[in-house]
Amino acid sequence: DNNTNSGLFIGAATTSNTTVQVDGSDFINSTTFNLQLTNTSSGTYNVDFGGGGLGSTGQNRIFTSGNEDVFGNLNGSAVSAQSNWWGVGTGLAGGELNLTTGGSVDATSPLAVDPRP
Repeated sequence: DNNTNSGLFIGAATTSNTTVQVDGSDFINSTTFNLQLTNTSSGTYNVDFGGGGLGSTGQNRIFTSGNEDVFGNLNGSAVSAQSNWWGVGTGLAGGELNLTTGGSVDATSPLAVDPRP
């Protein structure tokens, strides 16, 4: 909570392979982005915040940042972010997602209530 920059930065460069699974974490009130996801690698970029191939159950709390909740420079990579609380029961709002170089964030099936009120 209350990070002075990005709540979580996951970056991949050159030929690196990146595999990250996140469950039950809080990314709230970051000054810039709650999640900053960057892939400039020719390797694999497998990031699972919920519902993806790594088996994350989600249950993350991701909301209220200085800019967007999710900033992605994904270069065509897909990130799974299902079953998370985005500050509202309707899920990740379009204005809270900024993808600059393609790719996607699957934030379907949001949690209807905060898992840790």
